[in-house]
Amino acid sequence: MKTSIHTTAYLFAALFLIFSLITPSLSLAKDDDTGVTTNQDIQLTEGKIKKFDPKNQVVTVQVNKGGKVTISVDWNTALVGYSSLEEIKKGQRVKVWHVVKEDTPTAVKMEKKLEGGC
Repeated sequence: MKTSIHTTAYLFAALFLIFSLITPSLSLAKDDDTGVTTNQDIQLTEGKIKKFDPKNQVVTVQVNKGGKVTISVDWNTALVGYSSLEEIKKGQRVKVWHVVKEDTPTAVKMEKKLEGGC
C-alpha cells in the first residue's frame, strides 16, 4: 500500500499534537475549587460558557467560584466535541487548555463536556 508524503506528514503532525496536549495535562496541579489548573506554560479552565463572540473568536468562561476568564480561540485550537466554532453556545460546560503569553489567553484545546440526562 502506497502512502503519500503528505499523508505521513499529517499523521505525524496529528500524533505530535495529541502527545503535546496529553503530556502537559498529566503534570497539572488543581488549584482548590476555582476551576483553574496551572503549570508553567498551560492553564486549564473548567466552567460554563458565559459568552462567545464568533466575530472576534473570544469565549468567556464562568469558572466554579464565580470568576470569569476570557480566552481567545483560533484556527490552531483543537476542538473536542465540536465540529466547528459555530457549535460553541452559551451555557455549555467546557474544559479549555490555554497559554497565557499576552493580555488575552489563547486556547490550545477546547473540550465540550458531555451533558447528563436521558
